[in-house]
Amino acid sequence: MLTDDGRYCARLGKDDFLAAVESSNAPNSASDLQAEEFIHLVRALGTAFNDPRLSISDDEAAGMHAFEASLAGVTGDDRQAKARLLYYLDTGRVPEQRRPPVSPLDAQKAPTIGGMLAEKPWLKDDLDVIRIVARRHPYLLPQFPEAALRRAGVLDQRPWTPEEMQRMDIRWPARLGKYGAEVLRNRELLLHGVVTTPGTTGAPKPIALVLGAKDDWNGALSGDAFVGELIEHGYHVLYFEVGDAQGFLQDVPHQLRQPLEHAQQAVSFLGIMAHGDPTGIWLVDSGGVLRTQNVDDCAANESCELPKIIAPGASIVFDSCSVGDPSVAHNLAAETAHLAPKAHVWAAPWVLSAVTLRFDPHGFSEAQFEGEHLEQGAVHILPH
Repeated sequence: MLTDDGRYCARLGKDDFLAAVESSNAPNSASDLQAEEFIHLVRALGTAFNDPRLSISDDEAAGMHAFEASLAGVTGDDRQAKARLLYYLDTGRVPEQRRPPVSPLDAQKAPTIGGMLAEKPWLKDDLDVIRIVARRHPYLLPQFPEAALRRAGVLDQRPWTPEEMQRMDIRWPARLGKYGAEVLRNRELLLHGVVTTPGTTGAPKPIALVLGAKDDWNGALSGDAFVGELIEHGYHVLYFEVGDAQGFLQDVPHQLRQPLEHAQQAVSFLGIMAHGDPTGIWLVDSGGVLRTQNVDDCAANESCELPKIIAPGASIVFDSCSVGDPSVAHNLAAETAHLAPKAHVWAAPWVLSAVTLRFDPHGFSEAQFEGEHLEQGAVHILPH
């Protein structure tokens, strides 16, 4: 809702108005207006042209006023830096970007939150910045001084320390959403051979294993795609990050096999978060790829660990682009279905922007995907 110097422009999904503002050479264009003036202008235009897209809700208006107030007294380069950081924290993109980076080269050019904080270290003590971090990106709180967190009233919200993340080999705690502490506890329990916990009925919770790529070149995998929904629907979630086929198919499953056998349990939901193409997923940017051949070899090899921990009839969901492409007969999703008897596999056929899990009283029921050309929805590979 603002340009990179903290002024407002039409960033409310009103593309026609945005195009008009951006093409205008008038010195008094909408991007020069203060919040109240901008709100009045958009609402007046919506009324005049009877266009429901040109509207600003009371909540949106309150947010704009709050943002403007947070920049009061900040001038020059510092104002620009704070405005850019707050916008980035709130939306996940810099003001001039219409969409996330789409290639490794674009990703290298894109700013990072860490880079913005390094450029203007005083922002680590700014209470407005800390409060939006606590609300939107709590995993970043360990980067801020303890005294500043205390002044902002969010000291107790720090979910992880850098040491804990390093010990668990986790680079992307944002994927855990607000449940970082619970997932950390589950990993700690695993170190003691405990692989699940009692549910509300006293019976053990069903087990969900989420395997995430160690690298993410464009930030598309930095959000909570699976973990929060699974925990809220009664699953015991085990989250690991893997960097190669060996870790995916052998090393992580090997850690789980004995505790699962002791508890007479198996993984009923397998979630996979990685960039993909029809025949593979990238686990690290430089060479760590899981290909269909790796999966086929695992399915045919009795010593492969992953099939040993997956329950018959388990659900496998890919948060990955194109792995279910129906034009490729032996795509990765189709081959993954061979890893467990009667497994259900959900995958996107083409470019993916979001995945939503659906549940019924018995647990996970289906996955729904959003993205370009996904009108046909998910590819659901039925049990063999």
